[in-house]
This record gives sequence, C-alpha cells and structure tokens, in this order.
Amino acid sequence: MRSHTGGVSGIVHPPDGRCIITCSHDRSLLRWDLESGAQIGDDWRDERDEAQVWCIALSPNGKTIASGSIEGTVRLWNVETEEVIAKWAGHTTVVRSLCWSADGERVVSGSVDGTARVWNVESGKTVLGPIRGHAYVSTVIYSPDMTKIATGGENAVKIWDAITAELLSTLKHENPAQVWCIALSPNGKTIVSGSSDGAVRLWNVESEKAIAEWAGHPDIVRSLRWSADGERVISGSYDGMTRVWNVESGKIVLGPIKAHNNVLAAIYSPDLRKIATGGENEGAVFTVSIGNQLVAFTQIIAESILATHDRSHLVRC
Repeated sequence: MRSHTGGVSGIVHPPDGRCIITCSHDRSLLRWDLESGAQIGDDWRDERDEAQVWCIALSPNGKTIASGSIEGTVRLWNVETEEVIAKWAGHTTVVRSLCWSADGERVVSGSVDGTARVWNVESGKTVLGPIRGHAYVSTVIYSPDMTKIATGGENAVKIWDAITAELLSTLKHENPAQVWCIALSPNGKTIVSGSSDGAVRLWNVESEKAIAEWAGHPDIVRSLRWSADGERVISGSYDGMTRVWNVESGKIVLGPIKAHNNVLAAIYSPDLRKIATGGENEGAVFTVSIGNQLVAFTQIIAESILATHDRSHLVRC
C-alpha cells in the first residue's frame, strides 16, 4: 500500500482513538493505524469525479467526513464504507476550510472565491449565504452554541450571526496580514488566529480585542488546534515546523518539531497524548506520542524521524 503522493492538506482523528484519516492534493483520503503506522484499506476516491482535496472535517458523531476540493465542491464521505454519499456545488473555486455545527445538521464552508456558505446536511442546500466579507476566505469555524460563525481573510477575523449572516464584529490586525487559520477555545471565549506574518494571536471574543501575540514562526501559520482542556495550542507553519504553546504563559512547551517542508495540518488526539502533522513531504504523515505530559525533543535523526526521551517518539507512516 502506498502513502499520499501529494501534500497532506488535512487530518481528522475519529473518536475511537485508534486511527487518523488524512486528505491530500493527490485527490485521495487515507486511513492510518496509529500504533503500526500502516495504511488501513485502500485509498478513498470519488471515482466518478476526482479532484484535489484541500480540507476535511469530521462530523460530531464521527460517521461522516466533509471534504473541500479544488474545483469548489463539498463532498460527504461515509466513514464506514469510505464512499461519497453527497456532493454539493456552490463555490466557484477552491474550498479551503470546513466546519460542522455541534448538532451535525449544518456545515460551513469557506472558499478562495471570497464567500462562506452554510449547508443543510440532509438536503444539501445552501441555507445561509453566500456570505461576502473577504476577498479570499482562508478559514471558517462555528461557535460551540451554533449562534455565530467566524471567518478569516485579509487582515481580519470576522464574526457573523449564524442565522441571519449579520456581521457582528471584526477582529482587525494592526499590521496587514492574511489570516490563514482560526480556532475557537473549548470554552468559546477565545479565538486563536494564525497569519501570513508568522504570528499567533489570541482574541477575547467578548471584548473583540487581541490579548496576546506569540512569535516563533518566520512564515505563514497554516494550522492551529486547541487541546481539549484549553491549556495548549498546536501550530503548524510553512516554515516546516510544528510548535505547542502554553496558553497561560505564551511559551513554546514542545518543539519546534521539524517533520515536513511545509506543515499544512496539525491536530491533537482526543486524549491529548498524540499529535499528528501533515504537509508537503512526499505525502508523509507523522504522529508524535507525547506520553502523559508534553516533553521537549532531544534530537533529530535520519529521514526526519524525531526521537525523544521517556516514552515520546515520532512515527513516519
């Protein structure tokens, strides 16, 4: 079985904790065993209409994956059968970001065409939008209570009413920078954003003010994810590095981890004991086992395989 032949652009971690599912510009999705590092089963492909896959998002019940493609379509995949069960058309070019509502009834998508759309999962219809707030929508998220949607684009994060599409607030950068990724804290009070200037910023949702700015990446921050306890944030960048930040102190507590030429996706496992990263590196996927607490890497060995002390290790899939 082969790995991806293009850059890994997205990763999701099903709730069973035993595998991850990745998507790639090679037009496929793959499932991986976390313990052995082996590919499970065959490539997932839409045989009738293949297209580069730019992002994926897992439904709250773990049974369905939404994927966004280069030609502007959103596909739904059945996780058990690994087949496409729906295809939605509306965007005119690349779908860069997707997020499910907490009840699993809607999906919000963001596209290079400058719009965001909210889709009804059952009907496949656009029920809100197109929402126009950026020249280029890099990232979208739902709030946990499903009352708001946040979008990221040039120089700002914008927050919208999820029912009316009214613009509620704009979190604007002082320095011009494209917002490439955003993530909402588990308690819904803080947004973290990653930008083209390499900075990671924290925003207070209620006050609409920036409350912290972390410097460490010298290039675009492409991926961000909170730990389930809200105490740490993982960032992945075009500089090829992944970093883990302590939210309270703003300090890097793990990394920089060098595993790819460019990091396009980075996620935590639900139990906080593993990190998975994907990027442009012959389609490689890496998982970092971090034991009971975050520890620093002690060395980098051949072929970008990273070794750590204690029970920490990196596996190339």
